Amino acid sequence: MFCLFDPIKTLKPNMTRNYLVALTAICTMAFFVSCKHKDKSILVPKDAAIVIQLDGASLASKLPWEDIKASNWYKDAQGEASDSLAKKLLDDPRAAGIEIQASFTFFVKKQGQGTYMALEGTVKDAAAFEAFNKKIGKDAAVTKDGNISQQLLDKSVCLSWNSQYFNYVFSLPGFSMPSPMSRGNYSEPYTFPVDSLKKFGKEILNLDGSANITDDSRFNDLLAQGGDCHFWFNTGEYAGDILNGALSMMKLDVLLKGNISATTLSFDNGKIAIRSKHYYNKEMSEFVDKYPAHPISADVYNRIPSKDIDGVMTFNYPPDGLKAFLKLIGVDGIVNSGLGKVNYSMDEFVKANKGDLVLAVSDFKVVQQEITIPGTTETFKSNKPDVKVLFATSVNDKPAFDKLIANVKTQVEPFSAQMPSITYTLNNGWFAAGNSADDVNKFLAGGNNNQPFAAKLGGHAFGLFIDIQKLITAGSNAEPNADDETKAIVDASKKMWKDMYAWGDAKTGSEAEINLVDANTNSLKQLNQYADKVAAAMKARQQKWQSVPADSIDATAPAMIDSIAPPPPPAAH
Repeated sequence: MFCLFDPIKTLKPNMTRNYLVALTAICTMAFFVSCKHKDKSILVPKDAAIVIQLDGASLASKLPWEDIKASNWYKDAQGEASDSLAKKLLDDPRAAGIEIQASFTFFVKKQGQGTYMALEGTVKDAAAFEAFNKKIGKDAAVTKDGNISQQLLDKSVCLSWNSQYFNYVFSLPGFSMPSPMSRGNYSEPYTFPVDSLKKFGKEILNLDGSANITDDSRFNDLLAQGGDCHFWFNTGEYAGDILNGALSMMKLDVLLKGNISATTLSFDNGKIAIRSKHYYNKEMSEFVDKYPAHPISADVYNRIPSKDIDGVMTFNYPPDGLKAFLKLIGVDGIVNSGLGKVNYSMDEFVKANKGDLVLAVSDFKVVQQEITIPGTTETFKSNKPDVKVLFATSVNDKPAFDKLIANVKTQVEPFSAQMPSITYTLNNGWFAAGNSADDVNKFLAGGNNNQPFAAKLGGHAFGLFIDIQKLITAGSNAEPNADDETKAIVDASKKMWKDMYAWGDAKTGSEAEINLVDANTNSLKQLNQYADKVAAAMKARQQKWQSVPADSIDATAPAMIDSIAPPPPPAAH
């Protein structure tokens, strides 16, 4: 959460460290400050590519500013702030003159050949706000145009405000999606001149209702979902001009143009919950209605034989829909031509398959093996991951599927010596393959293995389960001689993360939840505590290495790992 001002670090290399810290404090306060109401004033162009809106009231109820002030990272920031204003802002960001009882909004918008980002909020004390930004901008001049004041904090950052609202506008060179036709024609990313940044700032403050994103009922539905943070991603606006170039010629523009993802994130007790809804253009909407994916029953999950599941993913696709989709995006001719070369066809593929896919990973552990150095008798020990992988797909027509297997086998035969040993069998309406013959046979035999995730994921076209706790434990076992700091991070991770679920379909949307070990405390408070423990361990490691004389460090020693913390939460699809 503290990376939201990273563009300032990139775009303003001459800004002092103290005021970067101060700006970060203000941004963080938008998440956590106590407030009595939610400001619904949002000034965002309707064609913005990305919008992030933060519900300060909800976030503050879960993690008050006083809790943040008790953290080690906050105390470190206070210690590094040598300026009195910076210290004051860290103690209470209200000193910046910002109405922290209102929501904050970030958005990214393509404009012509460039892209800009804006952070906006509400002004509470105009004099304090102007004084703060004069310090940030090293007394840069303030210009006025009617009721709008503007200040250039840097050649790539412009501040605009009136009596109610403010916005910081940043040029974002290189943000746009690259065109596949641009190879060999590299040019420097476009950066907006100062006059353009000033123009954008004024336009935002003067945005009328019909041009504002709040005029879009879909965006208002997103805000009505509740939650703590709202994310809006307009793929067509993000792709920009590329839609009128190579993608339109290939008909791939149907995948992007007019398609929108609206996501809500909530920090609930014991879990982080994510809900997404997808809006499509006319062609994609008609396609999804005509070729719906079908739910996968809990019985399919319960076929999986292992009792030590690390992760499982399932999804259903309509085989005739896959054929129609290839035609929709204009690649059916290429696919049919390729299949024809191996004496197969898309019609045979549709006939062979029902459309259920299962991928399960289980019994993950790290084993130590002894390796002999080639050409010598010397050996060394190395840790090697050991895991069982099971893949299965439902079969509609056995002869057509047999032909598919024969074709695949012919294509991979030249590489069989480099591939791991795989067992595969077709039986009882399923094809299964994996590196454990026992698991393959048990899956095909059916049965009810009462998998704990089956009830939750069953009945959805897509399902995902990951046992984060097991992965952390297995990963830590691979580093038995890890330093104390790594062990501290691993210990904090084990006490923090439990597992993850995701489910849904293309038509109704998707949901995900990351569950924590402590089911009774809200996840935002737990994230703050966890981040503080990780930061403390990282600081201890840095201090340890700084205290070691440079000439005593073995340059050939392997680098220590920084952490075994899991990756950030994925976006639901």
